Amino acid sequence: MAYNILLDFKKYPDPNLVIFAKNVNTRMKDNARYLTEQPQVDKCIASLQGFESAVTDAQDGGRVLNQIRTEMRSIMLTDFTVLAKMLELHVNEDLTFFTEAGFFVRKRPVRSELPLERPILKFIKQGILSGSIDGEVENFPIQVTQLGVRYSTDHGTTWQNGTYSSGKRFTLSGLNPRKEHLVAVVFLGTQQRMSDWSEAMQLFVL
Repeated sequence: MAYNILLDFKKYPDPNLVIFAKNVNTRMKDNARYLTEQPQVDKCIASLQGFESAVTDAQDGGRVLNQIRTEMRSIMLTDFTVLAKMLELHVNEDLTFFTEAGFFVRKRPVRSELPLERPILKFIKQGILSGSIDGEVENFPIQVTQLGVRYSTDHGTTWQNGTYSSGKRFTLSGLNPRKEHLVAVVFLGTQQRMSDWSEAMQLFVL
């Protein structure tokens, strides 16, 4: 049975989000059941530490410090969303695989098994933070469960996995600034279905 991980944690207030994130990190760190996810767990641990520091600094007030807190929260939420999407790729695991990681899930609805259409990038643009890109696709068909994003810094000779999104919009972070980046997306569906990759768009990342 395949499961969707709920992303309700994105709406948690800061104190609840910190508790949730610490619980996930504690459950998954150095847990052999989540061996392939360990590099992403390390990213989540680091971004949580950055977010906690930003929350503490923002307690003194000030527009700049609060903006930093908001940006660090966004980075952390992206890291935990990627982690959730990596777990969802384990379609043959039972419910405990997800709940023991600290996430909440629901059974994935059965959808059409027709081939997925090729996505079309609507735009990519410089993100709020240095080394980040925001983007959006033209549509998100009902047969699609998530959007995969990849990028290249050598004109498409090699590609790196970037992030996953459960909707039209996505954010790539942690990119090398002052470099040209090619970005392409792919639709993913049930039964391990995968569309063709979109045409790539190019952006100089600040």
